[in-house]
Amino acid sequence: MDITSPSSQYEAMVSDSCSSSCCFPGNNVPRHSDAEFGNTRDVLQQMRHLEGTTYKRPLARQLPEPFNGLWRQQIVEWMYTLVKYCKLRHESAAAASYYLDVAVCKGLIHSPDDYQLGAMTALYLALKVYDSPCLRVVKLGSLVKLGNGEFTEDDILRMEQDLVTLLGWRLNPPTANCFLQQYLTLLPHQFHGEQEDDEDNNNSSHHVRDCIQDIALGAIEQVTARDYFLSVPLSVVGYSAMLFAIETLDLQYQQHQHQQMHHHPQQMHHHHLSSISSSLPPPPPHLTFLEFQTFLLHMRQVADLDSTSNPTVMRSSVLLDRTMKGLPIPASYINEGEYFFFSSSLEEQQQQQPTSNAQQQQQILHKHRPQDMSTSTIGDVQFVDDAATAAALATVGYDDTHSPNQVVIHHG
Repeated sequence: MDITSPSSQYEAMVSDSCSSSCCFPGNNVPRHSDAEFGNTRDVLQQMRHLEGTTYKRPLARQLPEPFNGLWRQQIVEWMYTLVKYCKLRHESAAAASYYLDVAVCKGLIHSPDDYQLGAMTALYLALKVYDSPCLRVVKLGSLVKLGNGEFTEDDILRMEQDLVTLLGWRLNPPTANCFLQQYLTLLPHQFHGEQEDDEDNNNSSHHVRDCIQDIALGAIEQVTARDYFLSVPLSVVGYSAMLFAIETLDLQYQQHQHQQMHHHPQQMHHHHLSSISSSLPPPPPHLTFLEFQTFLLHMRQVADLDSTSNPTVMRSSVLLDRTMKGLPIPASYINEGEYFFFSSSLEEQQQQQPTSNAQQQQQILHKHRPQDMSTSTIGDVQFVDDAATAAALATVGYDDTHSPNQVVIHHG
């Protein structure tokens, strides 16, 4: 069965933006201008409208047993494993998980056998929509073999027809991967030490973007498989994944600097610096504090997402960070579901009474961050080693001589 994209111009613009350069590490991210910012803003607005209306995802509590929790996680992880093994587009697995969740929520899936058949059919359908149809790397017969003979090609084709009918032929959900691609264009177009005509430095800036994309894609894969993230808009998932990627690169940079200082303590003396610097390995890619703040500004102005005051972004970043680091998830994060992520209590408190910078810092640290957040204190200065918290604290007190994820809080 041939699958065509919806004819609506409204969705076509989003579909083109998702498929043109999405999710292939190494793609060149164009330098942006005011016109490109305007286009990015329009695309993001339409994608966010679609994710909240036409493609609104079912919530975890709407998925009946046993088609949630660990079973769903294993099925989604299987989809990603197959897609990565065949070097196909990651958003195919993300879209397939959406198709499957809708099928479960709307009663197309009734039994464990139906669920397995639905998973294979959803992935087969998503590959038609999001990957190159002419390649057909995953043949229908291959999917049948993966099912250990439990299903036939006719079973998959019948389920496919039922699925597209159930979806109303709306087959292009904006995935977190698509949002990520738009956010990557909001990074500073010129990084530290770059010149416009310096090809090596241009390659370096693309390398930083590629590293951010690779780490963020891994984070998106992990959280897509967790049903408690169904409460989080995918626009926020993509942003939280990008913040996590920037934090990871910054931690790698800090570790590199620490190792160099440990192995070459004599470089502290300026008369040895020139002879040693040439033998040192180059530092890993990272963003400077100014570049990180520029990105946050672009996200506020273009994407209308503020990591310093939007409770959905702040709390989603906490949850993603804990998921990626294998830390326990507090029950309140899961039990409250969408109410936790969309609570406006933080904004209401800020409107009711003004608070000092120190009070705002402590609110962010103690109320909206987990107890085991990595911090260190030297004298009256506290260092926070976390990208999401650094972003939240950046506007209420920081020292711009430090890295983007090491915000200093002056007590008293």
